[in-house]
Amino acid sequence: MNEKEILNIIETLKWTFAKTMAYWPHYYTVRQSDNAELNEMYNYLYNYIKDNHYIQLFNGEEYKYCDIGEYSYWIMDDDINSSIIINRAKKPVKIV
Repeated sequence: MNEKEILNIIETLKWTFAKTMAYWPHYYTVRQSDNAELNEMYNYLYNYIKDNHYIQLFNGEEYKYCDIGEYSYWIMDDDINSSIIINRAKKPVKIV
């Protein structure tokens, strides 16, 4: 799966602002187990992040991140079967 296809999946998934962590603005999508098509899209995005990741620390914990478009995406669980959330945050603007 290429980045264009992943971007189409990202546009289809529902993203919610994480209001309990407004001091660190980011969004999340939740696995839709009751919707086969959305569940498959979640799995594709999860696997894309896992296959193209880099490690970054947050609060002393290592997470797998992947930059796609304007956002950094990360997964919180190494097991796709127990993963229910994928997060994203806008990448910082680089000043040249």
